[in-house]
Amino acid sequence: MNIRRNFDNVENQLAVTIMMPFILSGGVKTIVTKLIRGLELDGFHVNPVVYYYWTEFANSLKLAQQLYKTSAIIYTGSLPVLGHLIHHKYTKTILFVHGYFKYELIELLRRGKLLSKLGAVYQMGLWKICELSKKLHKFMCLCKTACEVNGIYENYILLPEFILPDEEIYYEKLRKQLQKEYRDDKEVIKILTYTSFARSPRLLNAQHVEYLMKMVSKQINKNVELIIIDPRTKTETIKSIGNITIRYIKPLPRIRFLKLVSNSDLFIELNIDEELRDSTLEAALLGTPVAKLTHPLFKDRCDYIEDSLIQAYSFEELANKISEYIQNIEFYYNTYSNALRDFVLKFRTWNYVKRQLVEYLKEA
Repeated sequence: MNIRRNFDNVENQLAVTIMMPFILSGGVKTIVTKLIRGLELDGFHVNPVVYYYWTEFANSLKLAQQLYKTSAIIYTGSLPVLGHLIHHKYTKTILFVHGYFKYELIELLRRGKLLSKLGAVYQMGLWKICELSKKLHKFMCLCKTACEVNGIYENYILLPEFILPDEEIYYEKLRKQLQKEYRDDKEVIKILTYTSFARSPRLLNAQHVEYLMKMVSKQINKNVELIIIDPRTKTETIKSIGNITIRYIKPLPRIRFLKLVSNSDLFIELNIDEELRDSTLEAALLGTPVAKLTHPLFKDRCDYIEDSLIQAYSFEELANKISEYIQNIEFYYNTYSNALRDFVLKFRTWNYVKRQLVEYLKEA
């Protein structure tokens, strides 16, 4: 990809370069795409640059000639590419670190195939160079815990998962189209969750969710269908635990996924730190209540009140709360649905979360 972009006639605009590795995918791709759109809405001229590992440094040398016209260069994909050793002389440099990246690299070294292991070694090398050189001006993380787990304790900006203005309008229309009527005699309660390719200590896995629902099954007298969307699943599988049917399915096309979220009675968030994933924000906007297990260490870092979602600090507590919710869903559904949606519309919009980043970009 040609990284030389036209910055002529943008002197009156704030310009930002976003560097993205070609393998960007999943939740990381989603938030980077949103970041670009959010900055554009704030009047920034955004220059996206896709790079390949083996040509990154050569391309960075070419790019350096144009950086005096930019407010900052933001590296995404959690990779402090070698180019930052050059770029810091010309503009502000920011590394966007996603999740518990260092732990994920260790997991690749332990479990990955040969090429994955080689890639992990290379990326660890980039991190070591970054730590020794100290040339990055700022880091950016989704939450404070994510920064700290990656060894970042200062010079960071927090940018939680967020929604854009047009998303608020889109989901409101979709919610009205898909909204269902609840009956007091629902025969089957539908619960949904979405696992990840990443093996990270911040995420519950499918086995954790199964264990949780085994605890729930002992306390309820209703039938439950638990759907686990798993990127690692190749064919649908079904198993039963008492009055609970568990279905493992592959990721769905976007509109089918949103319909499934809307038609679920509960969505289980898998993060155990203070952050909410993008799929949880989508569930909130579609009016689906959310349950979340949070590690007690992060309790004071949560900016949402407990009534916004079914939140607990142990498996036993969460199982008890989910059981209470299921047994009395006709009473609790609207309460949790409205509270979490209100929270997202107030505290997880671009206009609310952008302040730290935009203020830094506009500093002289």
